[in-house]
Amino acid sequence: MKNKLGLLFIFIILLFSNVSLSQEILKLKIQLKEVSDEEKLSYYIRQTDINICTGIAYAKSLGMKAEDFADYAGTIDNLTGRHDTSIAAIVESIYFIVSSYPKGQFEIISESNSSVEMRWNRPYSDYFKRGAIHGVTIDEFETYLYGHVAIMAKKIGYNFEYNIKYDQIAATISSIPNPQIKDLIGTWNIIEFDAFIDGKNDEFIKDKLTEDGSVWDLFLKEKGEFKQTSNMSGTGTMDSQEGAWKAWDDNLVISLQMNGHKFEMNYTYELKDNILVLKRSNPQGTRKIISKFDKK
Repeated sequence: MKNKLGLLFIFIILLFSNVSLSQEILKLKIQLKEVSDEEKLSYYIRQTDINICTGIAYAKSLGMKAEDFADYAGTIDNLTGRHDTSIAAIVESIYFIVSSYPKGQFEIISESNSSVEMRWNRPYSDYFKRGAIHGVTIDEFETYLYGHVAIMAKKIGYNFEYNIKYDQIAATISSIPNPQIKDLIGTWNIIEFDAFIDGKNDEFIKDKLTEDGSVWDLFLKEKGEFKQTSNMSGTGTMDSQEGAWKAWDDNLVISLQMNGHKFEMNYTYELKDNILVLKRSNPQGTRKIISKFDKK
């Protein structure tokens, strides 16, 4: 019995010795190389561009063009964060894209409150030196890339125009002109407020607002300056905030500075006979606010 236990003990020792030895051999065979941040960034940038080419190639296989793929992607993607759609935020986004490439070069040529001129190189061109990627040429790639930017910029009230000459891109971001701007400028006070929340409607018309002492004044000033005064936030106090506003097509965006943070309120608007109607809803359509103002 003792002999058997002794043999079993020896067998277990040998077994674990073999396992340890196998692990040591395995460690020696596979040597993992530390990947630098620069290598990781280069990989992800190239992989992103290859994925773009894959999308263009698929669109072409369906009989479409790079422009069609840009139209589709531009409607679902955003160029800036939700809380900042300013011209500065757009420039920052383009700069981030270009500077992410190892050889990316970017500079601002001139700027104003309504437009910015920029110039950058074509750092992605190295990927196309051996020819097309998945059958996609550099011209098709750039048609998609900058068409995509133009569509996303237009969604937030800006035109994006560019010109390619040799290895340089010259581009301009500018505010979309709105002929109603001069009619929007002024002071507006609330006359009707409708809130639709999960199928329930709370309506406040002018008489009820006056009876409750409700105040909500909008000051749409020249040069995009904005101020509002209201006691309808639920705090029971008269609050005032300042910020900026911009309008294009039927969109009105109000940017506010509150408690050190920037917030953007996105409305669609209608303007007729000095009555301003602002509409705002959540993506699901379950909550909608319609506010009417008259001009003082």
